[in-house]
Amino acid sequence: MKYLFLLIVFLGLVPPHISFALSESDCDIGTETCLCYRDDGKSASNNASTFDNALTLSDSCKETCADWATLEPVTSWVLQCVVDARTTTVASGSVGEESSGYEELEDALTPRLGVEIPGMDPELSHSFFSNGQQIESNLLGRYIEAVYQWLLVAGSLCAVVLMMVGGMQWVTALGDSGKVGKAKERIVKSVFGLVILFGAYIIAFLIDPSTVTFDTLVIKYVDRTEWYPPEEESFEMTYRTGISGETANITGDHVKPWAENNYVNPDLIDPLATAGDALFEETGMDLVITSATRDKTEQAQMFYDSCLKNANGICVPSICNIAYGTGLVTKNANGGYSLSGELADETNSSIIVSTMASQGNVANCPHTSTVAVDVWCADGSMNFEHDPACQLALAKIMIANGFCRINSEAWHFEYPASDPVSRGCSTSGLESYTNSYGSFTPDVADCAKWDFKTNKKCVKEK
Repeated sequence: MKYLFLLIVFLGLVPPHISFALSESDCDIGTETCLCYRDDGKSASNNASTFDNALTLSDSCKETCADWATLEPVTSWVLQCVVDARTTTVASGSVGEESSGYEELEDALTPRLGVEIPGMDPELSHSFFSNGQQIESNLLGRYIEAVYQWLLVAGSLCAVVLMMVGGMQWVTALGDSGKVGKAKERIVKSVFGLVILFGAYIIAFLIDPSTVTFDTLVIKYVDRTEWYPPEEESFEMTYRTGISGETANITGDHVKPWAENNYVNPDLIDPLATAGDALFEETGMDLVITSATRDKTEQAQMFYDSCLKNANGICVPSICNIAYGTGLVTKNANGGYSLSGELADETNSSIIVSTMASQGNVANCPHTSTVAVDVWCADGSMNFEHDPACQLALAKIMIANGFCRINSEAWHFEYPASDPVSRGCSTSGLESYTNSYGSFTPDVADCAKWDFKTNKKCVKEK
């Protein structure tokens, strides 16, 4: 029995540790070494070890060996450093090719653990690295290590409690050999459990070292893309006359069209460019246009998908009817739409859409009129969640450049303010917006992200 206790003490002195694939950040400070190799496999005579503080270690090593290649036939480089008292390679590559090293991502999203592990802070216990093509994370390995260490403590407490129970049974056995035997068996099993628990790491390492080495998760890098779902449109139209449908491509150093329909009425080009420059000067952000001019076919397709395809004909979301006044579509008392006139019995969606488009008028809808744009601050947000202070500044700048804003949509502007296509397009009341759900005033002082569409409230405080 005493030998088992000695074994437990020995195993307790060997703390379990799970190894991970290494990166530059794991290097002990000042131990980095850059090696340059020639095409014959021999080390170059410089045995370079100098680093440029302005670059990552791997890029600096690659650049050093590339410079040395002008003197010797250097073809590859290797970055080594000391980690846990052993020298290891953390990056390598060919001279003239991209580095295999990774830069740490500071703005990576931290996963939320479904089961919290005592002593493990997800925001501090993991690292994300990226080379621009893929991302590597050691979170899974860290989580497994934390679970194992927690189980050591929990298992040890259970084993100690069982040994104490066995000791009590032994003491109270009063010489009964049967009870003493059961008490001994309980104690011995508890001790063996501790041996297995503390020796699991060593046993696994002796069987196969790879069982205690976790390669970092490799995730293909995907560029973040902003998403702006279809917005609800105003039906309060003035049906302005004199709209020719002429368009020109949107330009401007600080105007970024998000969608493919990056064209508007030529009269809007200069005011938009001026507004974009003013917004950038005031906030440091570009002006992003999420919706500009739509052709009649696109508008007819959107109306068909959002309204006519529904059994009750009610639009979800509300979309402007390009075929207004043509007799092709009728609106009932419940607010639903149905086909009428020459399309009354038509079931072919292609024919329905093409007929509505051919007979529809560009002045029937804001975005087909070529004088309406949906604009936001390019603050990296999406899905109608944006910085309310920047959006208010944007609205004021747009108004100053001759636009008006629809009262129900904080992102929809039309030009000129003196002759808009939508009723309710105003140059005042920019601090709030009112729609069928009520009136809303974004908190520009304390709110960093306001949901302008779905929740109509602050979703992230400053």
